[in-house]
Amino acid sequence: MEERLSDDDVNVLMSSIRTGTPLAEARRQEFVVNTKALLANARSYNETCHHLADLCLEEVEKFDPAVRDDWKDGVVEEIQWWWTWINTLRRQGKLASWAHLRDRPFPFEDAVTQFPAGIALRCLNIGCGPRPDMGQQSAADIEFVHMDPLAPAYNKLMRFLNAPGGGDVVFGAVEFLGQMDLEPFDFIAAKNCLDHAYDVPRGLEQMISCLGKRGMISLGHYENEAEAQNYMGFHKWNIEVRDGRIRVWSKNASEVFDHESAGFRLEVVREDRRKASGQTHPFLDLTLIRGW
Repeated sequence: MEERLSDDDVNVLMSSIRTGTPLAEARRQEFVVNTKALLANARSYNETCHHLADLCLEEVEKFDPAVRDDWKDGVVEEIQWWWTWINTLRRQGKLASWAHLRDRPFPFEDAVTQFPAGIALRCLNIGCGPRPDMGQQSAADIEFVHMDPLAPAYNKLMRFLNAPGGGDVVFGAVEFLGQMDLEPFDFIAAKNCLDHAYDVPRGLEQMISCLGKRGMISLGHYENEAEAQNYMGFHKWNIEVRDGRIRVWSKNASEVFDHESAGFRLEVVREDRRKASGQTHPFLDLTLIRGW
């Protein structure tokens, strides 16, 4: 028989999540904080997920009031997914590794040599989720900006769950980067996120507008993931390479990016990767390079 929370316990737990205030460790152990077993049928859990989603959507709508309803539904699902995944890793004793994800080498270190020695560089890690996993160890002086449209929810969730490696993600989305008064970036990374955007063609344009005259954009995504996921949740767009160009398409739209006209060269690596579900699916590592 599943353990259940009392109404008083649910109220204490949800208040902690809404404010982003961690519970005392003893109290946390009392609750066990098991999303599926304890909270799956709790009305307060559902209400809190929607509350956290609303925090994000209020920020998005300041820049773009026309956010599609189906993307809004995906926000709640994404919050629920991360909540469950964090708790799963905690029970498996694997969550502590998140504290060291940024201690790894900078993934584009080889490209650092393309810039004059000694200058400060900037890297945007867009759509990074609640815990950025980009290595930051570099011989260069690099300013990292970890950004996600769900940052208002993720930061609260990470603090409440006392999960390492996050809590400092800034708000922003690919669709309106140009409206955010950002200084140009030398590196932009979008890992498993561009196909979660509500307007992928616009998002790609905005990333390009925020890149310096010399720089690179790294896109890493499963090929045509919306088709594979039956257009559920955030999966509304597909990404593929056709005739040497990036093609993004959905049920109602299709656009091919002419990278050469925009001054880029495109490097493509396509390989089968195993998902968390155990299934293998083609994964695309796409690198757009300009200026060298």
